[in-house]
Amino acid sequence: MLDRFSKEIVQDEALSGALGYYRALPFLGHTPVVRVPTTMIWSDGDNLLGRTCAQLSARYVDAPYDFVVLTGVSHWIPDHAPEALVELVIARADSVRGDA
Repeated sequence: MLDRFSKEIVQDEALSGALGYYRALPFLGHTPVVRVPTTMIWSDGDNLLGRTCAQLSARYVDAPYDFVVLTGVSHWIPDHAPEALVELVIARADSVRGDA
């Protein structure tokens, strides 16, 4: 897995875009309100983003909002629980289309 991250993040230069996002945050001046249905997927094994911080994201959403906790998963949800993540993304998309 380390080789994959090295290639995707370092060799393919994804790191500069990700760091640029975080570097720009202080210059936004405000946090825009999200106006589309949103699902915040958080994992209780996340040692980078605490539960309270994750839950506070709801205040920036003016649309249907769900907060979902994945148990026993680290910060790296796409790598450690891809199936659960895909199910949640599809469920949100279906809810917007009216298929749920």
